[in-house]
Amino acid sequence: MHAGRSSAGSLLLRVPVLAALAALPARADHPADFRSALDGLRANNMAKVDHEFLKDASQDGADRLLCLYELGGFYHLQGNFKKSIEFFNTADAVAHDYEGRAVVSAGAAARTAGAVLVNDTLLRYEGFGYDKVMSRTLNALNYVLQGDLEGARVEVRKAEEYQRLEREKHEQEMQKAGRPQPGTESASLANPTVQANYHRMFEQVQNVRNSFENAFTYYLSSQIFLAQGEDGLNDAMVEIRRAFQLAPDAPAVRSAYLEIAGAQGGAALDQARADLRAPALDPPPDPRAASLVVCYEAGLVPELDQVRLALPAMNRLYTLAFPIYRDLGSPQPPVYVIPPAPGRPCATTPVVATRNLAVKSLQERMPGILTRGLAGAVARGGVQQKAEKDYGPLGGFLSKLASAVVTSADRRTWLSLPAEVQVAKCSLPPETTILAVNGPGWSEPVSVNAVPGSCTFLVVRAIPGFRRIDVRTFVPEAAPAAIPATAPVDQPASPVAQ
Repeated sequence: MHAGRSSAGSLLLRVPVLAALAALPARADHPADFRSALDGLRANNMAKVDHEFLKDASQDGADRLLCLYELGGFYHLQGNFKKSIEFFNTADAVAHDYEGRAVVSAGAAARTAGAVLVNDTLLRYEGFGYDKVMSRTLNALNYVLQGDLEGARVEVRKAEEYQRLEREKHEQEMQKAGRPQPGTESASLANPTVQANYHRMFEQVQNVRNSFENAFTYYLSSQIFLAQGEDGLNDAMVEIRRAFQLAPDAPAVRSAYLEIAGAQGGAALDQARADLRAPALDPPPDPRAASLVVCYEAGLVPELDQVRLALPAMNRLYTLAFPIYRDLGSPQPPVYVIPPAPGRPCATTPVVATRNLAVKSLQERMPGILTRGLAGAVARGGVQQKAEKDYGPLGGFLSKLASAVVTSADRRTWLSLPAEVQVAKCSLPPETTILAVNGPGWSEPVSVNAVPGSCTFLVVRAIPGFRRIDVRTFVPEAAPAAIPATAPVDQPASPVAQ
């Protein structure tokens, strides 16, 4: 009896596929964990959010960075900006640590070998370009809503540095791309089998330049610099020009470019008129008026699904699972801010579709995912033959069974990100004001202290079943303190159609 168990145990340890399977991380279904945490947010039960992510965020495992991003995102949604800042700052340190470690190490080699035999869930989640940038951008909003413009400026600078680093990394990867491993030539985006399944996904992002450049980061940065007064005007112009390069048709970006150029005048104004093809300016805003910047984080990025594809290699046909976005989402309706004075409402318009950045990121990663998947299938086939030869029918059967179990796609992505970010800007009368903020199926009154010459940031976060509005006003230099809203609106209300 004991001898039989010992023999079986020895077999389990010696078959490489089974040994690799035993090393799989526990987080097998991140989307399910996310949905559980989302239920906690809607019920104002953040302990449930912590239950899903805090343990993995606190230890050096494969999913630490992903769980830190989720915690930072959930506490940002909930309005606990201090805790969100802590999680995002820790995530930033972990991401930099991953980048600074040696490319080749015993641990990295073991994980890569295991991923070939098992699947990409064995790889450490090191963050994608778009979520590194968004983590710093959302953290900048955290600092804004805490009344700390200096902290916000630091964060947008970090976000811009991530974009620069990701651009350099992307250029290097593009130079190395296009050379699949021997025997895996069918693992290509040009393969008709791949094209047939991914065509709709690729078509949605055909006009997206890359996955890591984010126009909202630059737009927000320009408004943060404007909030400090004339001293920030030159920096604001640099930032809005960058935003314009990425989103030249975004109404809010065009309007901000013209506003900043109008304040600078001269050559800057001439350049803006040429870029925008705008021969004339709107009447300049009343210098006594207060400005209102609206940032609307709308919906949630889509979850990854998986698709099974049959790809040939080494005279065999292998059926494998790969990640795919089936539900690509749809444009989010705007938020309208109704000022007390007569005139048109202030309506938000999109400045970045985060869901498109996520889709583009997958498209950029697909060559490597396809190649690793098919190379792994070929390697597992060899292991199965060896297991059957060395251990007989039982070894072959167990190896085939393990191979079937691990044929699944890596569906890990940061899911508490907004589907898109919309922005708007308008002027308010110089007096304390009650604004009406209207979204799809809901309306909320918000108190704003419109001090003459002040800048107020109004941040709306809305997902099905939850919304929150926060306000922070920055007054002129004569009174440098930041003024919060009398009471932030916190409405984890009944589900709202998005």
